[in-house]
Amino acid sequence: MTNLETTIIAFKDWSKPYEFFKNVSEKLSGEELALFQEIWQKASDAEIWRVHDLILACKIAHTFIRNNYDLHDNAIGPIVRAISYQWR
Repeated sequence: MTNLETTIIAFKDWSKPYEFFKNVSEKLSGEELALFQEIWQKASDAEIWRVHDLILACKIAHTFIRNNYDLHDNAIGPIVRAISYQWR
């Protein structure tokens, strides 16, 4: 498991999901930070989240990340969860 994945999985304060991106970003640097920011930006795209069903949008985002990035599912889940709070 990469440092990126470990850092993502380590986030536990889901009472404040709006802090996920900042919390993870502050613990990364260099290429890992750039990769996380890219994943976040692309997985947050309105094209993915324009469906009216939040669960379906989460599945689409999860599949997008899985198909485009080499991340473990345990790391993809928290990213999608955090982004979904922005789209509720």
